Amino acid sequence: VKVTAPLKLALLPKHAEQNRKRDRFVFLSMHPEERDVIMKLRDHIRHHQIPMDIWMIPRHPDRLNEFGKLPSDILVEKQFGQVSKHLAQAKAVLVGGSFFPHGGQNPLEPLMFGVRPIVGPFMHNFTGIVTLMREQKAIIQVEDIEQAADKLLDTYEQDQQSPDITPIIAHLHHLGNQ
Repeated sequence: VKVTAPLKLALLPKHAEQNRKRDRFVFLSMHPEERDVIMKLRDHIRHHQIPMDIWMIPRHPDRLNEFGKLPSDILVEKQFGQVSKHLAQAKAVLVGGSFFPHGGQNPLEPLMFGVRPIVGPFMHNFTGIVTLMREQKAIIQVEDIEQAADKLLDTYEQDQQSPDITPIIAHLHHLGNQ
C-alpha cells in the first residue's frame, strides 16, 4: 500500500490560475444537524446587510429534506459535482461537519481556490492537516457560531490575501513519497 497526497491537489494549477469574481458565501458539506448554524450565520449576514449570495451545499443532497424549509435567500446546490463552481466564486467558505461532534469535512478544498476555510471546533478527523494549515495561517478555526459569524464579517470587510499553500502541498507530497 502506498500513501499519496490527496488527489484533489492535482486540480490546483487549473483553479489557482482562474481570476474570479468573489460574490458568495459558501456553506460547504453541511449536515442537517448544522441547520441552526446555517440560520444564525444567515441572520448575521443579513443583519449587517452584506450583499452576498449565500450558497449551501449539503454533504448528502439526498438528505436535503432533513434541513426543513430554508429561507429563500439561502440558495441550495442540489446537484453533485458543482462544488468547484461555487468555491471558485467564494469570498468565504464555512466547512460543514465541524460544528457538531461528527467531524469536519475536507478543509483543503476551499484552500485550493485561494480561500482560507472557516471551520468549527470539531476537526478531530483532520488533526494533522488542520495543525499544518494553522501553522501556515491557512485556516480559521473557531470555537462557536458567534466566532464564525464574526470571521465571516471580517472576510467580507477585508480583502483577504490568498494563503500560500506551497508548504502545505510540499508537506503532503513528502508524506506521500515516504
